[in-house]
Formats: sequence, structure tokens, C-alpha cells
Amino acid sequence: MMSLRHLVVIAAALAPSSVHATATVRDLGRTVALGSANYYLPGEPEVVIPTTNHPFRKPENNAVSLLPVTHAVQTADLSVQQVLEHYGQVDDVWTSDFESFILVSGATSKKPLAGNTIPLSKSSPLSEVESLPPGPYFAQVTDSAVSFFRAYRVYADPARAFYYGVLQQSNYAFEVLSSTSPLTNGGATIAVPSRLYYPAPNKQKPLSGVRVGVKDLYNLKGLKTGAGNRAYFSFNPAADDTAESIQHLISLGAVVVGKTRTSQFANGETPTADWVDYHDPFNARGDGYQDPSSSSAGAAAAQSNYDWIDMNIGSDTGGSIRAPAAVNGVFGNRPTQDIMSLNGVVSMSPSMDTPAFVSRSAADFALWGKAWYSAGNVSLKSYTGFPHKLIYPIDTPGIDTTEYPSPGFFPASNEHAQALYSNFTQQLENFLNTTKTVFDFYTEYKNHTGAYPLDSLGAVWGLMTSFEQFSNVVSPFISAYKEANGGDHPYLDPQVALNMDLAQNTTNATFAEAVANKTTFKNWIDNSVLIPRPDAAECSSALLIHPIWPGEPSYRDTYPTESPEEAGVSFVWNQYGISQLAGVPEVVIPLGQVNYTSRVTHTTKQLPVSVSINAAAGCDLMLYDLVEVLANKSIIPSKVLTGQSIL
Repeated sequence: MMSLRHLVVIAAALAPSSVHATATVRDLGRTVALGSANYYLPGEPEVVIPTTNHPFRKPENNAVSLLPVTHAVQTADLSVQQVLEHYGQVDDVWTSDFESFILVSGATSKKPLAGNTIPLSKSSPLSEVESLPPGPYFAQVTDSAVSFFRAYRVYADPARAFYYGVLQQSNYAFEVLSSTSPLTNGGATIAVPSRLYYPAPNKQKPLSGVRVGVKDLYNLKGLKTGAGNRAYFSFNPAADDTAESIQHLISLGAVVVGKTRTSQFANGETPTADWVDYHDPFNARGDGYQDPSSSSAGAAAAQSNYDWIDMNIGSDTGGSIRAPAAVNGVFGNRPTQDIMSLNGVVSMSPSMDTPAFVSRSAADFALWGKAWYSAGNVSLKSYTGFPHKLIYPIDTPGIDTTEYPSPGFFPASNEHAQALYSNFTQQLENFLNTTKTVFDFYTEYKNHTGAYPLDSLGAVWGLMTSFEQFSNVVSPFISAYKEANGGDHPYLDPQVALNMDLAQNTTNATFAEAVANKTTFKNWIDNSVLIPRPDAAECSSALLIHPIWPGEPSYRDTYPTESPEEAGVSFVWNQYGISQLAGVPEVVIPLGQVNYTSRVTHTTKQLPVSVSINAAAGCDLMLYDLVEVLANKSIIPSKVLTGQSIL
């Protein structure tokens, strides 16, 4: 077993007398190899026991030795071996390599224990180990003491979903992980703690031990926030506080293990054309060269690639979680607008920003969503049943598709995906005991307002997000950066630069008109389509379903036919616009997958097909429960896999 110790020496300045002040040395931990895995040990041990009366033998050729040990907590109905078998089933950090020494708390077996199995008691010289959580540890043996260090398993990030790994400290503070996996291949290194260190999820801590990646828009105390921009990262100091929404997550028991990649300032970007400062993450699905979408690309890519991460936090302003969740084949959401404080988060548009997340399990998705949002600013509505009206939006028959491209409603552009959608719709009709209501969205909205959605709403999202982000974030940053750097302007990715140019040419009157059009749409949705029913059993007057990703190839190496300047800022309105403009909740569900012939591998692969469900504002809890119930009834997958295929 080898180890590499990482030390940081903070050099003291030389005094005028040329006498050196004492330097401070801080141990940042070490990385060790055990069996086929690498582990990180923090600089500080969990406990130091000053004793020479211990069973550990130190190898003669080592001045300091590290021994892998297990603290096993035995119960009356399980043998030590059964306890260890359970550890191996539920934890990826613990392996049989930690069976060199087994320290047993609560030993009840009347049978003689194996020679490497040591019962702990109050009279034992190692009795302090009983205060530690069960799981794997490294014991450091010296001539006068034994120190016990927690074991973090070190993982590489070949998909480049993360910027870097982090270590969660007390008081919502963090440090950058000082460890490197030999298999990084240019990606980050993430260290995850043993799942055995945390109690089972409970009412007070429903996310106990859940490993979480956090999009690099959210402040973490002690770390810099980069927002996908190198200049922004280097210029700004480390955050003084952790974002309130992440503090709430941690208070529920979650463990943050890394910062995930985001497109620059959460703007919509394509891999080849726009990701200049950083490399776009890799979508695991299909041939591995599909666009992961944006802006929460890192969150969804981590979710689709790695079993060792449980939950990833992103944001959604205009599809920033919903689109990545859909194309990466995982569960995702956009909550009711203003559901939670976004203090400590780099903003795109306060009018439409929301905290969001992705999961691979329907049950986890429901549990975590209800727990995280339960203490938000919006009073989430209770309910006793599900709506009996199912809205099925369709593309307008006979409309000029050159002037009015499909907004992405039914039927789906991929006939094989439509077969999945039709089957799902029929099962949902049966479950809700209803028949779908076919809804011509464009015509209905024109009848209400006198204009198709694209005519009155097409520019709303682009104008509002660019105007608000330039005013609140980018303009102050540019001014401060130029002042500190001799007038130099910080670099902005091509699409971001275009959006900021748009903002500078948007008048207050134009912005006010966009806000008014957004309000008109929201009022129509709230009063005519998805009506809140707080006094009724079902919370929302209806559910609205629509395609969100029909399993069509979208390669990451596709070059645009026009330069960014020629293409300009795209003004569109599509299915994403419902929840972001009306502020209603939406859940993204992976339904299945369809075949395609990859031009990368020249073989048949599968891509995810995903559907969205909307409900009235404040009905988030009902949607999470609906997802779990549909999974329990096998109407949707209960969970998806990592890797090329979701099933």
C-alpha cells in the first residue's frame, strides 16, 4: 500500500532583521491505494487514542503505518459476517480489503471470533472507537498512539461533469479536495464518504448521507463560484456563506461532494460553438457523443454517468434542468416560481430563476423534492387526490410551419417515440379515470389574446433574461474587472456576448412590454388552463403532458451553419415556455428509449424518450407523489441506469 501526502506550507514573510518567522504547516490529507481502489484520508483523524496496548502490528520497514480496519456494529440477530456482507451490499467505499482488523461494537455472538475480529468494550484500550460511526477506517499506528481516519473513495470524472471535488466541513463550509485519481484523464477527482457513516434517512434528515453535486452557480462557503467563466472565477473572492438553498439541503442530511459544470452564466450554449472557457460534459447515453444540453449540463451528465453520485443540484430559468434531464434520460424538475430563496446563487433572471435537481430514481425524486422544497417561500398546497382532467396539447393543424415552427407538442417528431407517448397517455388516462382533452395550444391562446404564442411571447424569455442578467450580474462584473485590469474586458463566450449585446440595446419600455406579455400568459394559464384549486381534493384543475425529448440524435460535434453573429439571438416559443413563463411546476420523466444508427460508432444505439407533466402553481407535492405512484404501478420506470442505456 502506497501513500502520497499532500502538504501546504504557508510561507511567512521575512522580517527586516532577516529572521524567519515560524511557518505554518497544514496537513491537507493523503491519497492511498488499497486493493484496486484509491482512498483519500483527511488531514485530521476522527479520534486519536494514546495507547501502546493494541492489537495492531506495525510493519518493521515503516516508521508510520496505515492499516485498513472496519468498525462493525453488531446486532443480536446478525453475526459479524452477516454485518460485513450487508456493508458490502450498501456501500461502495467499504470492501473486504478493510477486513484486516474488525473492531466490533455490541458483540453478541457466543461463538469465538476470528483472530482479526476484536470486540470493543468500556475496558478495551480502543473503546473510543465505539463512538465512531460504523464503516471503513484507516488506523495510523505510531509508537505511542493509534489514530483513526475516515476513508473517502476516490473516483475519476472522465465525463468532465465536475470542475472539482469538495470536502464538506462544519458550519456549511467547504474545502477543495486535494487529491488526484490516476484515472482522471484531464477530468476532476471526486472523493465520496462511506454511506455507513450516516444513519438511515429519517423524518428529520430524509437526505441523510445523500451524495450531492452542486452546479457552480451556487455559493459554497470558502470556495469560489465560477459560473462557467474563467475570468469571473479568478476575479472574485471565495464565498463568505453557502447559498441558503444548499444550507437547507445540508440540514436535511445531504453531503456535497463536488461543483458541477455549467454553461457560461447559465446561458443556453451548444458544445462545439459556445463552450470556449471550459469543455462541455459528456452525455453517457447512446454513443456517448450526444449533446448534454445546457445549462445544468454537469448535473445531468454526472447523473447519467456515475452510480456513486445520488443527486445533482442545478437551476432552471428556461429549461436549464429540464432539457439536460430529458436528453440524459433522468428525472428532473422545475418547481413553482419563487419556491425558495436564491440568495447566494448567480442569477440569470430573478423573474424566472428556480432551484432544480435531477435523480435516477422515482422514489428518491419524490422524497428529495418534497423535503427540499418544503421549507421554501411558497405555501405548497395539500391534496387528497389527483386531477381527473388530462390536457393533451397538439401542434396546430394546417398552420404555416415555416412561419410558426412546431412548439414541440403532440404528435412527436419521432414516430417510435410517439408510440411510447401514446402508450403512456393511455395508461395515464386509465389511472386518472379520464379521457384526454385534446388542446390546440396556439389556437386557444390566439382566441384569448388575439396573437399566437410565438408572436407575443417569442421574444419574452430572451429579452427578460439578457436584460436582467446584464443589469444584475454581468455589467457590474465587467466594470469591476476592467477597473482592476487596466481596462481589459473579460472574455465572454460567443452566445453570452450576443445576449449581453441584446441587453444593452433593450430599452426599459421594451423590457416592460416583455414583462406585460409574460403576465398575460401567466394569467391565462392560472385562470383557464392549470387552475389552482386549494380547496379541492386534487390541488390542480388538470394535468398537462407534453413531449420534452423524443429520442432524436443531437451530436455534440455539430458545427453551426452560421457564425454566432450571423445567427443572432433566437426568439422562439416552445413547450418549455409553459412553466417558465407561467411559473407553474413541471416534472421530467424518462419513459423509455428508441433505436438510432450512430454516425459515431456505426452501430445501433438507444436514446432516451422523456415526457413532461405540468400542474397548477403550488402543486409540486402532488406532482412528486404522482411520479412515485406511476412508478409503483409500472406506468413509468422506477429507476434508470447509468451508462449508454437507461434501462
